[in-house]
Amino acid sequence: MMIPKDAKICPHCRKTLGMTMPVKIVIGLFLFAVIMSAITNKQPIGTSPSTSSSSPSQVQETALTVKGKQIKAKHPTWDNEDCNTIAEKKIHIGMTAEQVRAAWGKPYKINTTLTGNTTHEQWVMHEYGSDYVYFENGVMTSLQQSK
Repeated sequence: MMIPKDAKICPHCRKTLGMTMPVKIVIGLFLFAVIMSAITNKQPIGTSPSTSSSSPSQVQETALTVKGKQIKAKHPTWDNEDCNTIAEKKIHIGMTAEQVRAAWGKPYKINTTLTGNTTHEQWVMHEYGSDYVYFENGVMTSLQQSK
């Protein structure tokens, strides 16, 4: 005897057909992970997300601008994309404190908090405090701007 496609209960054993709760949970967690990875995509502040979708084996090194070449000459370990971003006076999450300083200059004031093995810094970029850059262990984690 064949089971109709729209059947909700098996006519032989009377068990409920369809996805079980554990399967629904696994699918839900997978979708959550996909959404979170899309949300946390790092992009330079002030730019729109890239539309290219190249695989890691096809990734080409970004060409340096004239100003980017000058920064790369001083900091050969920095990647080309960061050098170009710094040349445009822009910053993004994941930059080091040294890279942010190269892009935006010396902060007006630095507030430091030590918690366990983590050093948190708040850079106040102007005397009257309109831009705040936050770091964890020397890596930029967030930016707050007042308008």
